[in-house]
Amino acid sequence: MLSKSRYSWLVIWLTIVLLSASCANKKKSVRTKDINKPLRVVYQAVEYALTGAIKKKSVNRRVYFSKYHQPGKDLAKRPGGKLKRAQVIISVLGGQRPYEVEVRYRIEKYEKGRFKLSRYDKRLAQKYLDLVDEYLASRRDGVDMIDGFRPY
Repeated sequence: MLSKSRYSWLVIWLTIVLLSASCANKKKSVRTKDINKPLRVVYQAVEYALTGAIKKKSVNRRVYFSKYHQPGKDLAKRPGGKLKRAQVIISVLGGQRPYEVEVRYRIEKYEKGRFKLSRYDKRLAQKYLDLVDEYLASRRDGVDMIDGFRPY
């Protein structure tokens, strides 16, 4: 039988473990929300973030994949004979405005004759999300709005 002090320590320890497990961030990506720009401008922002390194796009242009490159380096830096490679995956979410942009930075490691997922890097994903946000911030609001004209 457990004494009262041991029982209370056990309850405190279990509470701490459960709280830390529930508070841990398990997301593999970073997101920006409430983009009220036209979808065409959001696509341009994604292409700006992946300048010259787009490997492929989904059929509906909602998911963009970068070319493989050395982790943490410029997108133009090919992995070559390295045992690690990285890829940026940018997704445009939402059926209508406001849109969301999600960025994942996938790092793979070469094991047993093929590349396997090693981890996702949120810090590097944030770098590419910042490039998308930078492009969207530089875009003037209301450029595509016909209501901005004064008829008289």
